[in-house]
Amino acid sequence: YAFYLNENGDTQKAVNILESALKNGIRSFDIYYLLGTIYKKNNDLAAIKDLMEKIENDALVSEREKRYLKFN
Repeated sequence: YAFYLNENGDTQKAVNILESALKNGIRSFDIYYLLGTIYKKNNDLAAIKDLMEKIENDALVSEREKRYLKFN
């Protein structure tokens, strides 16, 4: 849903959904990737830094995925 919101220009609502998912313990490569992509597009360096810390500390994210999810 967040992907389609973002594609249709409702980026803030997409970010809210993705951030809410992470806060509620729902984590996946897709959530991290889309959120990081949006942050990078908006040049939100603080948000990218926080997201990268979450990714690095997430045991469910493989080392291969961590290497791919480098947004900085």
